[in-house]
Amino acid sequence: MPQAIPFVMMAVSALSAVGQAQTQKQAADIAALNSDREAQIAEANAEITAKQASSREEDVRRQARQMLGASRAAIAQSGTGLLGSNADVYSQQARDAEMDALNVRYSGNLERVGLLNQADTSKINSATYKQTGKQAMKTGYVKAGTALLQGAGNMATA
Repeated sequence: MPQAIPFVMMAVSALSAVGQAQTQKQAADIAALNSDREAQIAEANAEITAKQASSREEDVRRQARQMLGASRAAIAQSGTGLLGSNADVYSQQARDAEMDALNVRYSGNLERVGLLNQADTSKINSATYKQTGKQAMKTGYVKAGTALLQGAGNMATA
């Protein structure tokens, strides 16, 4: 029976190395799943952001059309016509309104790109976690093999 103790210790060391590796791989797999989910959420948020920005841009343009219509009506009511300084003021209002709409679009695009970059980072993290899990398993098998060889070597010298 005492001769079985080295075999048991050798087996326990090998199984322990594999068990630790499996635990590390499971943790890495969970982290990878979380990163994948974060990427999906960021991509979905990027799409939502793009749609919201487009809607806000259209709202700005609609308000601008109403404001420009009111300006035309006021100019027409004044009887001075859409010439000279009236034309200059009206043109500047139209340019300002379009610039507001374009700023809304630009701001939405910046936010969307930021979210897509965040998604890409999460995807890279996921791939790194998956590779870490694979490496943990390889290392665990090497440690298990080393434990078995050391145990066999110790028994051979004994």
